[in-house]
Amino acid sequence: MENFREKLNNLMDDSNREKIIWDDDITERFFIENNIAKTDEYFIFLKEHGNDYLVENYAYKVTNNQSIIKEEYLDIFGFYGLNQGNDNIYDKITYFRDILNDKYIPIADVSGGDLICMAKDTAAIYLWRHESSNSEMIKLVDSFKEFVEGIEPFEENIDLDKIEMNIQDDILAQMRELAKNYK
Repeated sequence: MENFREKLNNLMDDSNREKIIWDDDITERFFIENNIAKTDEYFIFLKEHGNDYLVENYAYKVTNNQSIIKEEYLDIFGFYGLNQGNDNIYDKITYFRDILNDKYIPIADVSGGDLICMAKDTAAIYLWRHESSNSEMIKLVDSFKEFVEGIEPFEENIDLDKIEMNIQDDILAQMRELAKNYK
């Protein structure tokens, strides 16, 4: 368990908020009130982190058995937690209850509007695509621990030659004129 806690401490950037470590009773109540299968790893996460962001240049690596997902990495925007504010997990559960059919809880935002969710009965981790009309859930892994283990450093390689820009002729002429000053 200490290895897991150490990995969390290395992955989570909580520098932009006051770190709060919740009482066991408060954290336990979250699982009971929401009828969620309790795992030690998610318990530790909620108690000691939550409302955190991943450190820069880390993301969840999509594995081969998740071939339905086109991306190589899922960029986790932020995790929900017990702290009050924009990423309060109670508020997120209420907001997404109808969409997620009360079988899942949202635990994190993915860039682009998707969600990382946890199955309430098994604690398995899923991806919910916001464009999906049928609220399809794509299973990522069997546990929060496996999910955290799948977070790793990544470098986004952007091929600038493939980026196409359309600029109005008059603006392009102004840019070329300004560029002459820097030669």
